[in-house]
Formats: sequence, structure tokens, C-alpha cells
Amino acid sequence: MQLHQDLNKKGVHIIGLSDEEDGKVSDYLKDNETPYYIASGSKSARPYGIRGYPTFFVVNPAGKITHIGHDIEEARKAVEKALKKTPPKSAEAVEKEYEAAAVASLKKADTLYKKKKLSEALEAYEACALDYADTPSGKTAKAKLKSLKLEVAEFEAAEALKRADTLAAAKKYPQAMAAYEKVIDEHGDTASAKKAQTKLDALRNDKSIAKDMREAEAAKKCNGWLQMARGFVKHDKPESAKKYYRMIIEQYGDTSFAKIAKEEMSRL
Repeated sequence: MQLHQDLNKKGVHIIGLSDEEDGKVSDYLKDNETPYYIASGSKSARPYGIRGYPTFFVVNPAGKITHIGHDIEEARKAVEKALKKTPPKSAEAVEKEYEAAAVASLKKADTLYKKKKLSEALEAYEACALDYADTPSGKTAKAKLKSLKLEVAEFEAAEALKRADTLAAAKKYPQAMAAYEKVIDEHGDTASAKKAQTKLDALRNDKSIAKDMREAEAAKKCNGWLQMARGFVKHDKPESAKKYYRMIIEQYGDTSFAKIAKEEMSRL
């Protein structure tokens, strides 16, 4: 308590760490007025080699640990030494440095964006928005992050739409339909997704395309069945051949394969 009173006015902050659970620490604070913060559930004892309590760590303004020990007076001396070597800055100076760092962070993100390094720019804007949330630069970064996410999403959707269009132009309709569906599922809020939906609907409603797709589907099975049937015909086994011809006619009667099957079976 006295250590805090003596040092706080010099710009020194004391933070207590306890490995006790939150409830126990809260109960202690209710019964014992403590002018500094105490964190509960700390897991720092083992990593920092703490073997006894209390253990004092003195951290200078640069973030470097300059003293570890159990004696309060030794800790006080270490603090005084650190203050002489690196005097604490005024709140105004710290605030200016903080804002300058925020400006530099935003500038870095802007530079990455201008260079079209979009994934790196996204990370940089996000870091700036999180690290400097209460500054003008942090708020600007947050707005730019939102805008860039939409831009990246639209770019990715447009590229996916191009791939689907290429498949459609090559008359690979099943693959094209699947690609359009993927654009819609993964990029539903973009303009490209709306275009994909329109193109998908057009493919589904085009009777000639539906016929082509039916032929393509039939070819996967019927070519093999025709070979089986012809093989049985060659070996003078017409009944076995008819079995495969009938499979083609029954399952794909609306295709050119059914017409071929009927013609060949009529000659048996």
C-alpha cells in the first residue's frame, strides 16, 4: 500500500497478479481496500520461475524487466534506479506518440493497398483498427477494412464467375452449373453472385441445354452398356444382349442411345 502511494505520483503503476480464481480475489478485494489492480487466474508463476511470494518484478518504460526479487525495499530501489535512467513521459507526450504510431500504422496499410497487396492490406488495416481503436486513424482503418473486405469479396466472386462462364462457353454445362452454384453459395452478397443466379436460371430453363446434359449423363453409362450388348451379339448370345439394350431404353429412352439400342435390338 505504502509502496503504491510513494511511487504512483511519480508515474509508476503497480499491478498485482494472483494465481487464485476470480471469486477468491474478488472476495479479498471486497474486504481489503487496494488502490491498484489485481488480476486473478495468472499462469505466470512457472514460466517466470517464481518460487516464493510476494515476488516483485520491476519493468522499465521500455518494457524490460530490470529487477526480480522478494524484498520490497530492494524493489523500491530498483524502481528509483529505473526512474533516474528513463524518466516517465508525460501523459501528453505518450498520447502524441500513440497517435503518431496509429498514423504510421494506417499509412502502412494504405501503402499495401496502393500496391494491390490486398491480403496484406487487410491484415494491416485490421491490426490498426484493433491496436488504435480509440484514435482517428484507428477509426479510419476500421472503415477502410470494411470497404476492402467488400472489394476483395467482389473480386473473388468475379474471378469465380469468370471460371463458371468459361465452362459454360465450352458447353460443360454440369460443371458450369456447379460453378455458378458455388459463386452463389460463397459470395451471396455480391453483384457477381446475382449474375451467377441469373445465368444458372437460364441454363436450367434452356431445353436444348437440358437435352445436351441428358445426353452427357447417358453417355457415362450407355457407351459401356452398348459395348456389353454388342459383345454378347458377337458371341451369339442375343438374350444377354437384349438385357443391356433394354436397360438403355428404359433408363435413357429420351436420348440418342435409346434410338441406337432399339435399332440394334430389332436386328436380333
